[in-house]
Amino acid sequence: QGTPVVPEISFVQVGNELVALKGKAVHAATVPPEAVLELKAQGFTVVSQPHFFCLKLLFNHHKFPMEKLAFRQALAQAMDLPDLVSQTLRGHGQPGLPGLLPPDSPWHCATKTSYPFDPEAAQRLLASLGYQRTDKGWERDGQVLDLELLTAPVYAREAEYLKKAFEGIGLAVRLRQGDYAILDQRVKTRQFDLALSGHGGLGADPKIINDVTMGPLAADFFGRYQPSPPLAQLLLDQLRHDGQADELAVTVLQGS
Repeated sequence: QGTPVVPEISFVQVGNELVALKGKAVHAATVPPEAVLELKAQGFTVVSQPHFFCLKLLFNHHKFPMEKLAFRQALAQAMDLPDLVSQTLRGHGQPGLPGLLPPDSPWHCATKTSYPFDPEAAQRLLASLGYQRTDKGWERDGQVLDLELLTAPVYAREAEYLKKAFEGIGLAVRLRQGDYAILDQRVKTRQFDLALSGHGGLGADPKIINDVTMGPLAADFFGRYQPSPPLAQLLLDQLRHDGQADELAVTVLQGS
């Protein structure tokens, strides 16, 4: 599209992006939501984008009880997603949706949230796995369920919210922070119970659903989840633009 507007773009490693921006060490940076009003008052131009980045709660699908659907559903119902977004992102985000794609995406199909906030239902699901709630937490075969939630510093606020939400249904949760390299490596090698990690890519080709569900990204960074054969086939059919398959794929993804 013609000559580039700028001759060169440099990505600068900094300890704190907000401080670097204020100190004019960089010309642009990603900033936390609470800094937006202050930066505007100081004359900075704040540019927003659609919700094409998502933060995920990852489960180690090769470890009990994370491998159990009932346990993952229990944690989903233990968290109040609208409140989480309101408290941690100060209005600069939105709750995650079934099917991965946000309403901003032209590929999004409106649907209802699969797992509404319901702490009592969450506790019933834990009980269905053979756990009993005691003063120490949820016990099974004489052992208290003690979970580690791995996260990076940039997601500390969300991690603290989730810790309190899970403790609200009686789960014992420990937070451990590490840089992105440590976070990714521990997820790839299955050395975790739960982890918070995010990625973009939701605003382009809907093939992102295939990539993070059954592609290399799923194998390396998302707890090595193995999709069901029917879901895998529907995702492959969707790439071939078969109208009937597309409709079925959307329906399955919304409820997955």
